[in-house]
This record gives sequence, structure tokens and C-alpha cells, in this order.
Amino acid sequence: MKVGSGPKNVQAPRRVARRDLRAAIAQPSAVAEAPLPSTKEFAQRRPAKGGVPLWAAYVASKGDRPASLTRGLRALDRRLSDIARLSAQGVKVRCVFDLDNTLFDTRWRTLACARSFDLAHGTGHFAGLKDDELIGFIGKNGRDTALALKLPPDVVERFAAHWDVAFWRPEALAFDRPMDPPLHLIAEAMQRGAQVVFLSGRVERHIDAQGNVFGFRDASLAQLRAAGIEVAPEQLLLKPDVATRTAGFKAEVLRRYDDEGEIGFFLTEGIRDTTQVRAALPECTCFLLDCSFEQGARPPGVPLLPGRF
Repeated sequence: MKVGSGPKNVQAPRRVARRDLRAAIAQPSAVAEAPLPSTKEFAQRRPAKGGVPLWAAYVASKGDRPASLTRGLRALDRRLSDIARLSAQGVKVRCVFDLDNTLFDTRWRTLACARSFDLAHGTGHFAGLKDDELIGFIGKNGRDTALALKLPPDVVERFAAHWDVAFWRPEALAFDRPMDPPLHLIAEAMQRGAQVVFLSGRVERHIDAQGNVFGFRDASLAQLRAAGIEVAPEQLLLKPDVATRTAGFKAEVLRRYDDEGEIGFFLTEGIRDTTQVRAALPECTCFLLDCSFEQGARPPGVPLLPGRF
């Protein structure tokens, strides 16, 4: 789907990992992945009169949901109607999407870090479970993951240090897996006339301890395109460096968008992000996915949506 110029069919996600990284990762066991349905179909078909939006129907078809998710889907239905009305009136509406654990499931990136850690150290700390079992222990970072597996304290520290480097390499994005419901919401927003923007705490430029210079722009654009989303460079906003606080950066960008037009919604799994955005912009519509690694209460007035199945 080309953002801003109408949707096209989504292709099954393809892996774009560099060979040298692939060679360093033990081959994981196969986990079935169904290809994404056609985004063109999701963007062009309309629900029956009086029915729910197609994205909500797609989510509902996957099984019963808690009441909080039902309320969130109804709030999304209302907001999508608002977006269509405002767009028809000529208002510039932007819908803003986070990336990590919002459009792409990073647990598989952490799993790849675990495999490479064992390979590098000649150990089997992460080898006792199959991938689809181990994935349930993945936490926000390397430390949380190792603690969840009750690994020895020295291993916890060593894996935390390994994760801090291996996870935050552009080539490691190839291990992320697309998250179906939020990806389909992109098409729903476009159908109603919104412009789509991607806002992430990934960095434009970083210099690591060895003096290597890299950034996440090219890899992020490639990741979006591999998921079937054609995006212009200016529609991807990354924070300038690691010293910039992620939540504050996102709040400032959204403040600028609010000055320029209407924010249709901001979608993220970050509790800190939504808390800071709502503090800076109390009227900004935020939706929080139900797959956050962060501890803490959901900010008042922020509906919950399903992120994974």
C-alpha cells in the first residue's frame, strides 16, 4: 500500500536479513505465519449499513474479547467516522503510528539475540524450549527476558549487555514480524482520507562504542515496504539520537501536527508515550495496544485495542 496515494495489495512479509547476521543465528524452528489479507480489499470494501468497520470485524472474528477491547473498538469506530467527516470538509488529518510492538512484533528480534548469544558463548541457555514456547518469556529487553527464564545472575548481566548491542542494530529489524490488526488499520485510516505518518523512537544516527556509525532510517523504510507499505521518507520520523527522550520527542512532533491540522489518532503500545502525549495534548486521540511490555496503568481516556492474536 502506498501511503498517501491509495492502497495496493499486501505481499506476504519477506525477510531481508543480511547473510552475516543470519549465519550468526541458530536456525529457529518453523512457526506458521499466514500471509496478510489484501490491504486493497480492506481499504476498498465497506461494511454493511449499521455494521462495524471492516478492521473491527476482522478483529472480532478472531474470538471473544474482554470488555475493554470491545469499548476500544467502538471508540475506534467513532473516531474513524470523525476522520472521514473532517477529511471531507478539507481538514488535514494525520493518523500517526508507532513502529516497534505497534506494527512490528519485536519479540522475534529478541529471540534472535538469544540464539546468537548462545552461539557466541557456546551455551544453551535459550535452547530448552521451542521458539513458539520461548516467545512467551520474551520481555521488554534482554534483562527482563533472562529474569523471566530464571537464568543465573551472571548470565542475566551478560545477556542484557549482549541484547543492548544486538537488538539495536538496523539489520536485526529483519527478525521482527508484522502485526496484522494495526497494519490493517493503516488501510482503514487511508480509506477515510487521512494522511499516515510513522513516528518511532528508533534513531536517525548513532555512534556505538566501537565508533561504528549507523541509523535506522533505511532499514525502517525497507521493513515497511516488506510489509506492503510504500512510504515516502518524509512520512517516517525517527528521533535524532539516543540522547533524545523518546516520549518527549513524540509529544513534540504531535504538538506540531496539532498546530498544522487534526490528529486523527496516535497508535502505540507505549504507556509512557501515551501518558506524555496526553499531558502535552489533552485532546489528542490516542489508542493503546494491549501488548505493552511497560508496567503502569493505562492513561485515563485512552482506549485499548488488540495488537496481536
